[in-house]
Amino acid sequence: MIRTPDTLDPTNPGEFEADSTVTPKPLASSIQSYFRHNWTDAVTVRTEWRTLLRASALRDKEQRIGAWARPRTTVSSLHQALDQRQLRRLLQHSHDLAPRFSIPTNSPQTLLQGSDKFWAGAIHSDVAEITNVVVQAGGEFKLFANLTSGYRYYTGGRIWIVNRNFEDMPVQPGVSAPAILHNLVSPTNNDSGAFRGAVTVDPIGSFVPEPGMLIVPAIDCTPVLTVEGSNETSHTPVINIEAVEVVGDNQLLPCSSLLPDDTNVSGLFGYYQGYPIFDPDHNYREEQAWGFERDGQSFNLGVSDQVVLDGEFSRATSSFLISAKRDVFWRFKILFDSRRGSLLPFWVVTGNLLMDNLSHGGGTTIPLLTDSSVQFGTTLAFKPVAGGTAIIRTASVAVGDSEITLNESLDAGDYHVHLAYLGRFTEDFIDEEWIKHDYAECRFETIELSADEVQELNP
Repeated sequence: MIRTPDTLDPTNPGEFEADSTVTPKPLASSIQSYFRHNWTDAVTVRTEWRTLLRASALRDKEQRIGAWARPRTTVSSLHQALDQRQLRRLLQHSHDLAPRFSIPTNSPQTLLQGSDKFWAGAIHSDVAEITNVVVQAGGEFKLFANLTSGYRYYTGGRIWIVNRNFEDMPVQPGVSAPAILHNLVSPTNNDSGAFRGAVTVDPIGSFVPEPGMLIVPAIDCTPVLTVEGSNETSHTPVINIEAVEVVGDNQLLPCSSLLPDDTNVSGLFGYYQGYPIFDPDHNYREEQAWGFERDGQSFNLGVSDQVVLDGEFSRATSSFLISAKRDVFWRFKILFDSRRGSLLPFWVVTGNLLMDNLSHGGGTTIPLLTDSSVQFGTTLAFKPVAGGTAIIRTASVAVGDSEITLNESLDAGDYHVHLAYLGRFTEDFIDEEWIKHDYAECRFETIELSADEVQELNP
């Protein structure tokens, strides 16, 4: 059984929440240390869901239950000092990240003093430049920036405002730093389609943001137990920091407003039998792996091996690499969040091309592709040669047939015919590799649902 939005229990806090606000955790100090990423390396942003799995030991039958209402974000970034001032700051901030039992009097920027003290990490991939600042009637600042869909700014969350040259600026009376934390009064966008080029932040003391400064979303992070760095030269220390988001109502929301229905996804993807159709644009700088997987166990009996099959059928698997600009990549991110990681299914259009340039006159039959059509799968994806959304149809063929029969009529046109299946992500997480702030890559794998899983979806 798969818990879908139609079968959720709204009284269970582990189920999906219809909430649109982030509630930050108290931080260890009002003065936080900002680490600037060195873009010689990519920023890795992991989006992670949690699925509870109960599987039968005898059959390929399992129960999947979503455990988290929101995904958890983890950011891995590289930080390097470029001069003596930055070197001193980097060493101090690295020292402050390690938890301690007492606060030295000469270390006002101590971040973590125990397991209940959190620090503000930065999602460096979602940086944007302020182009204009407008002071609101209540004293808030409306910050205009070159933002499109695909940035993680949410009402109630925190953002860093950073001096573009990373030079110190007055952030509090008697305190100077290259960055300051603000709370978001209103976000930019938390769905797929809206273009909103501004965020509104609360006022802090006498600090006034200026055009040319940068804004960066922040997350509340768990204590860092070990901070390790290296010296490329005597003047250039380097550290790698992993910022792990605390689980709770402080977590950032899914990148689309799917709480709990598929309203936004339906505008971006084709649908078939209630599930979105995903046609990954694989980057062929790497080979695309595929296969068929059979659940079972192998026992060594001394003179031979005994294989015990647990499942009734093999299941197709596919691996993909997608590389795209932010707006295109965010479409994939929306799909992943809408599936809650490996929880919910979708139609996978594989890279296995069964027929090229099929000229179809319309109707429910197509020429026989191969004598083994049914063996390779009974679900086909028809991709219009002229472009557009792939169309899913179920195919059937009997011995002696000269044509394949489709379960529904297919419009006349020219198509590329691919193997497809109803599947899910194999993992509850994806790693977004942001090579630049507007370009990312991601590797992921999908697996076909078993016959029992499909039956549970359609009892």
